[in-house]
Amino acid sequence: MVFEVDDFGAIRMPSKEIYDKLVARGFNLSDNRYNRYDTLLSENDLYNLFEVLTSVKDKNSKPAVFSPVAVVTNPDFKKIRESDFSTYFFETIPETFNRHFGNNNVWNIWEQGIEANIFLPQFHGREHLNVARWMRALQLNHGDTTLAFNFGFYGLPARYTLNGQGYMDTYAYLNPAERARIIPNLKEGLEIFAKLFGYTALLFTPPNAIFDPLLEPDLRHTQLKFITRPKLRMVNRGNGQRIPVIGFMGRKGLFGMRYSVRTCSFEPCNPDRNDAVDQCLSQIQKSFNDKQPAIISSHRVNFAGNIDSKNGDNGLKQLKTLLKQVTLRWPDTEFMSSMLLYNMILKDSNEE
Repeated sequence: MVFEVDDFGAIRMPSKEIYDKLVARGFNLSDNRYNRYDTLLSENDLYNLFEVLTSVKDKNSKPAVFSPVAVVTNPDFKKIRESDFSTYFFETIPETFNRHFGNNNVWNIWEQGIEANIFLPQFHGREHLNVARWMRALQLNHGDTTLAFNFGFYGLPARYTLNGQGYMDTYAYLNPAERARIIPNLKEGLEIFAKLFGYTALLFTPPNAIFDPLLEPDLRHTQLKFITRPKLRMVNRGNGQRIPVIGFMGRKGLFGMRYSVRTCSFEPCNPDRNDAVDQCLSQIQKSFNDKQPAIISSHRVNFAGNIDSKNGDNGLKQLKTLLKQVTLRWPDTEFMSSMLLYNMILKDSNEE
């Protein structure tokens, strides 16, 4: 069983104070769980998460593992402003943590989690931000975008953004010039990833699940081996029709990349559902019945308590219940990281 948890590293909502100030200025943010709860995990959030992971062991007496699917940079708001919005600058996530929390403790805890093999990141992108679209809005002095920028916030709902397109889909593009920037962005992000974590990423999970398949051949020139694809996606046939395509774990696509397919979902923060554990257990059962690994899709927001402690407490409580139920129902379950699973697949395919 593998836990892949998206959005680690990204700022999203800077703080409860910023959330309240944005709401006071007329932004309706309460209907989006990411803007309502999602923020950088604090020292306390991380220690609480690690405590839950290490409290439940598999058949090999190994603790549960998170594979945080992480971005490695965030916008450097100060430098962007100093350039009069003419140039985009970024800061690495340790720099973000130091600026946000005033010390290096959070980054040190990430490193402790990596050393303990319970917190092993994979690659989400250089940043969780469509830089070209966001910078264009800032250069045009788009009112809501600029106001949010002044508070260090870029995750605006689409209705408040230039042309209503949102800013979170990092690798979407509108023209050839924007398309040409995607692979250099990815390669730079992967270089930063390797420097930060001391190993190369095997898995790429595109933010907002948006990535042009025709760019996949360029990924072969990186050390990525897998790209996350939905279990069921619609593909254009070229004649105006769209057909469903089912993804299979580990299958190699036409362009040489292998596909990672998440088979389960665990989203206890989702306000529309109160059965996250039962739903996930049912999906795990189906995965095991199909002789497939249970790859659980989740998001950082489910475990973030720095804006609302009740949200983080609820996510961790349900996570512990889920892990305990897994070991009771399927005592032969093995907990592992994405890195270990994908290396096993490559070994079986003689592609190490």
